[in-house]
Amino acid sequence: MTTIVRAVISFAWTFFVTDWVVHAGPALPFGIFGMIMGVFGLLAIPLWLYGKRMRIATAKYLPASI
Repeated sequence: MTTIVRAVISFAWTFFVTDWVVHAGPALPFGIFGMIMGVFGLLAIPLWLYGKRMRIATAKYLPASI
């Protein structure tokens, strides 16, 4: 998952954000990307707190062979 997210961010930065940086300056794009990364980082807190309960609740959806 980390590799996929990193690849998507690199793709977006290479093809879309470069023009944005040229027109708006670097502060806005870097700030927005930082905010997005901060939001995803904060989403780790509920997983840390409720991860075991979530695994127990979704265990019935796994195949029987596992």
